[in-house]
Amino acid sequence: MDTHTQKFKVRLGLFIIGGLALFAMAIFIIGKQQNLFNPVFKITAKFYNVSGLKIGSNIRFSGIDVGIVDNIKIISDVN
Repeated sequence: MDTHTQKFKVRLGLFIIGGLALFAMAIFIIGKQQNLFNPVFKITAKFYNVSGLKIGSNIRFSGIDVGIVDNIKIISDVN
């Protein structure tokens, strides 16, 4: 194999590796901006009695901490 062909293959390989790295970085940047890689979802619930509930309190499901209280909104029954 002559050196010209070998240099061409090395350049081609570096170009392909660089292109794949650039593509992967673009996917992660776009995904981070759109929150595609965060396993987060919002749940809203209504309760009649929330004594002792505070913003930042842990939310537990089957004994496992699965999140925190983000917001508390008091809805008045008075018209």
